[in-house]
This record gives sequence, C-alpha cells and structure tokens, in this order.
Amino acid sequence: MSIVFDSTAGDQAIVISHASELSVNPGTTEMTIACWFKCPVNTIGTIVSKRSTSSAGFQVGVTTYSGIEKLFTRFGGVLNLTSTSAADDGAWHSAVFVNRDVSGVYRSFIYQDGVLVSSSGAAPASGNATNTMDVLINARRDVDNTDFAFVGDFTTSDVRIYDGVAFTAEEAASFHARNGNDTLFGGLVGRWKLKEGHPTETVSGSGSVKDWTPNANNGTPNSTPDYDEDAVRLRRRRA
Repeated sequence: MSIVFDSTAGDQAIVISHASELSVNPGTTEMTIACWFKCPVNTIGTIVSKRSTSSAGFQVGVTTYSGIEKLFTRFGGVLNLTSTSAADDGAWHSAVFVNRDVSGVYRSFIYQDGVLVSSSGAAPASGNATNTMDVLINARRDVDNTDFAFVGDFTTSDVRIYDGVAFTAEEAASFHARNGNDTLFGGLVGRWKLKEGHPTETVSGSGSVKDWTPNANNGTPNSTPDYDEDAVRLRRRRA
C-alpha cells in the first residue's frame, strides 16, 4: 500500500503535529530523511517538510533545476542541493537525504535508488531546533502553521526521519535493494509506512496515519488523499 496525493483535489497532505523530537536543527545536528516515492513527468513538490516560507527547518522534494525535475534538500531553509538525476519518470525511487558533519561543517548528500547523486560543499543555514511548524508529508507550511504550499502529486511510501546519520552509502544502497529494510537504524524518531488502506495496518482513531516508532506522532490526512495497492515490496533479511 501507499498514499496517492493529487494537488488538483485540494491541499492533500499528511499533517503530523509539532513534536520536539522531530525538530532537528540542520545547522548544528546531523539528520537523515528516507522514503520511497514516484511521480508523473514534470511533477514538482514537497515530499516531507518541517518549515514555512519564512522559517528555517527542513524540506525535501522535487524541483525544477536546469530544466530537469530533480530531488532537492533545504536543510536550514535555503536550497542546499539538487540531485544530478531526473526523478519524474513515473517509476518507484528510493530517496535518502543526509545532513552530515564533515570535519566540523554540515553538508548535504542525496542518494537516489541507492546511489549518491549529489553532495554539497556548502554548509546549510542554521535551522531552528524549536520551530513549531508541523511536519507535513507532500507539502510545507506557507505563512503560518495552518496553510499549505508547494504541494506535490506524489505516490509515497515508508517515510522516515532520523536524528543523526542513519544511512551510510552502503546502507542507502541496502535501503533501495529492500534487503533488511525493517532493520531500524539508530536515531529513528518518526516512521510513517502510509499503509492505512490495508486492514491490518490501521491505528486507533478514524483517519489516523500511524507513526511506527514509540514516539507515536500519528498523522492526520488533509483533503482526503487516496490509498493505492501499488507499493514497493518489503523484503526481510533472512538470518
């Protein structure tokens, strides 16, 4: 299962209320975001965010750069990095965004389909570790913590946020290959499988989207996105 977002049907997104454990400061803290997504040709938008137009924080998604729709990172509120590979081909892609301390300077890395497709030599602007913006899947906040901007048209599955560098290059490749993907690396602070359309994957409360970590920061759908049987298949590592 996965969630299908359609921006023509309203500001479709998953809203996860602000929580301190999700407020990672990308200017002073290592962090990792990982997910699976697919999108039609010429699609741009947000995959996951915790920021508004005027606030620092983090945002990752797809944007147009040099005429090509590519993955991007905004760690700290400014556009840090775009990938070198197109992302808008309608196929499933894994994406891993890492903010890493490299000899005292925080730098951004993007892995697409298990391969490093871009890395930044520039440090991100300092974020705000205590900003009170909600975490949004498929959008970001605009002016305040009630509106929506840069809404995507993605089909999305298994969104994860880690406080720290959870994925090395080898682990990003393993995440893409689905080998042992249920092994939860250290620092996991949020995981939304986006499988609530499946009867065994629901959480108590109508319309809730389950956070599978002990933090239990469950999300709420906005404008009724749909669920789809089409999803990446989870492989479990055999002993």
